[in-house]
Amino acid sequence: MKKVAIIVEGPFDNPHGQETAELNRIKYLKDIADYQTDVFSYTIYDQWLVRLFTRTKRVDRPAVKHFHGFEMRCLWRPQSFIDRILKQFKLGPVVNRLWMNRYSRLFKDYDLITAHSDKCGELALKVHRKYGIPYCVTWHGSDIHTKPYRSKYAFNLTKRMLDGSAVNFMVSRKLSEMAGRISSAPNKVVLYNGITPVFHEYDAVTRQALREKYGAAGKKVVAFAGNLFAVKDPMSLPDIFKHVFLNYRNVEFWVMGSGKFFEPLKRKCEEYALPVVFWGDVPAEEMPDRFNCVDVLVLPSVNEGLPLVLVEALACGANAVGSRVGGIPEVIGEENSFDRNDPSFAQNLADRVVQMLTEKVRQEVDSRFSWTESARTENAIYQSILQGSGPMRAFLEMNQQ
Repeated sequence: MKKVAIIVEGPFDNPHGQETAELNRIKYLKDIADYQTDVFSYTIYDQWLVRLFTRTKRVDRPAVKHFHGFEMRCLWRPQSFIDRILKQFKLGPVVNRLWMNRYSRLFKDYDLITAHSDKCGELALKVHRKYGIPYCVTWHGSDIHTKPYRSKYAFNLTKRMLDGSAVNFMVSRKLSEMAGRISSAPNKVVLYNGITPVFHEYDAVTRQALREKYGAAGKKVVAFAGNLFAVKDPMSLPDIFKHVFLNYRNVEFWVMGSGKFFEPLKRKCEEYALPVVFWGDVPAEEMPDRFNCVDVLVLPSVNEGLPLVLVEALACGANAVGSRVGGIPEVIGEENSFDRNDPSFAQNLADRVVQMLTEKVRQEVDSRFSWTESARTENAIYQSILQGSGPMRAFLEMNQQ
């Protein structure tokens, strides 16, 4: 039986966002694959002296984790002060290459390696160069639109990974276009993420009960859900919320997520005297309930791959607006996304939110956002590689049916 190794970046302690997407990709693929699939996570962790000075918590390092009924073998890579010093002198990759070389030996008997994002893609590239095993990489966003531009080394490494891969899976058309600026190799396939059945619109009675539970009965809810990091531009939310509140008073704003901008965002909303509820990190299993209370989800990101949070919100009956970057327009439509370079960006986005609060806008979930369809495409390409008939031929044949 053919053997395929799937490598993802850990630690998967509390899966959200990209990690959740990767776990579902694996689950649905394993359900239909007729070849052996083994899953590995590659995780960098801080050693005790680094934790002492950075005040970070110790990370449990189990050898194996379990998700959706499958086993994930954990590969741990320590980060020391020496790593940090070497990185300052542009020598960090030397240390990383040593670990890549060590772990690459685990994959010499596989027929195909498929990796998610840049760190795991680098390991797949190492295996390919040592043992001649073909590999694929799934790119999720920042590993294409941001990280390659942090240094010449990062750009060149990303290009080598893109060029050498049998197939590069891109989670949106826009991300594929961005990847084309790094590598002209014609080995890119758009493969959308999907949503699980738990994300659906509840009946009216259940939705009303949830609004009462969360204190939003009789009010409209405008929400943000995601990490409060710079790439999501959370500090634009107060102005967006303010413009909405000036034109629609019977509204409550929710912020679901945490990050470095949590406190400054909270202070700015208090300064504006806005009715904002900060929920912090919401458990993944609660998100369908929360989205069934949301009237409009707002995502003003600086950059995105394909934000699955928008697809999930739409599936639960919410409307959504956002910036015109990455895969956002592919999910919510050009008419509901706005140019961040426009000085009136916050005002334009807020005006659309008010329109949606005043009169419900129907935003359908595209049928391409399906884990079943994603797994079908991914599996066909892997089968073609394993049989030696060419991955792109398989993809083209599928899309001609």
